[in-house]
Amino acid sequence: MVVADDEISMIHDMALYRQSRVRLKDDEKRVDGGGFFNTEALPEGTIMVFPVAIRNTVTKSWQPFDNDTESNEIYLGGLESIGFGNCKITLKNIAFNKSEQQEVKS
Repeated sequence: MVVADDEISMIHDMALYRQSRVRLKDDEKRVDGGGFFNTEALPEGTIMVFPVAIRNTVTKSWQPFDNDTESNEIYLGGLESIGFGNCKITLKNIAFNKSEQQEVKS
């Protein structure tokens, strides 16, 4: 599904997973004063598609993953201790303009 820029904010707001939490004391399971906070996350299984561009630099290759694959799991954001931020990123149709393709091959 492709949505207009002016509609995505409402869809995003309606779909967010929200949870209120409290910070506990380190030495006992009691609420630490003023430790109330909220978390927000996209629902599990959300697929986001967007273009990625790189600047024309001296090194023409872009290597986002260590193992030279098109897909890898990484953490974005934080709160990985409670299962947030784990994402699978897949890169598709990586292409350079024609002049850069010739320079990369040579």
